[in-house]
Amino acid sequence: MKKAVFVLIIALFIFFNADSIFAGFGVSPPYVISDRLYPGAHFEQEIVLSRGNPNEELEAKITVDAPEIEDWFNFKPGKEFLLPKGQQQVSMIVEVDIPEDVDYKNYEGYIYIKTSPVAGEEKAGVSIALGARVDIDLTVTELRIVDFKIRNLRIPDSEEAFHWWKIKLLGKIKFLMNLENIGNIETAPDRAEIEVYDLSWQNLLYQGTDKSLEKIKPFKRKDITAEFKNDLKPGQYWAIVKVFKNKEEILRQEKILLTIVPMEMSEKDWMIVASIILGTLIIIGIIISLIYRRRKFKE
Repeated sequence: MKKAVFVLIIALFIFFNADSIFAGFGVSPPYVISDRLYPGAHFEQEIVLSRGNPNEELEAKITVDAPEIEDWFNFKPGKEFLLPKGQQQVSMIVEVDIPEDVDYKNYEGYIYIKTSPVAGEEKAGVSIALGARVDIDLTVTELRIVDFKIRNLRIPDSEEAFHWWKIKLLGKIKFLMNLENIGNIETAPDRAEIEVYDLSWQNLLYQGTDKSLEKIKPFKRKDITAEFKNDLKPGQYWAIVKVFKNKEEILRQEKILLTIVPMEMSEKDWMIVASIILGTLIIIGIIISLIYRRRKFKE
């Protein structure tokens, strides 16, 4: 009988405190891992903290259990930060700075994240501390690895070239690549190429190459731009874009609809054009004046 009463009391306690006890908490990804680090490298990884019922403000505290490498780690926004009430997901950045004199080998450990109610915010009854563990698995290597991925690729609308009298100012066709460097040295694609066809795919209208692509630092992700001449009339075209990892290997190839829109000259644009024309005329006038004075001097 006493056991039955005890079980009933426990069941009622769990029922009335279900929000606290069953509020899920997790991290994604549950690891900090890289096998491509080298002495002096800087590595970052985003960890997303998630909870099921964000009905109170919590304080998160981070501890690192990795005796050999504990001082390699920094965290943004810090080792202690708040999980705001009503917000299910909060991101934190794990920064790893590898010393210059480190040994080439594998290093392991754990990051513990523990949460608790902010002082003065505890609910009536028992509040359950939630937490998670993040595994550390880092390898320092003497190998230099060139490797990257293109996460997405797109071509925004481009304006037609500006024509005035015998002056032709070519616009640019641009395509944007979201590049992630997953190697351990600064790198960029070897080149980007574009072929532009009419909508019937019958006529090749333009072909271009851009080899001056921006380099990305190791373990970073960034949008970079390839640029090409644009002397196309307003309208729609088909474009085949290719990104080369090296001289032979195509990393990404896509067919994209390219739109050229009429150029709209703003007041500022016209002022720039007028300034260029006026400046050119002034320079020509100065040259003519110098030539005239020189002839005058000789006479």
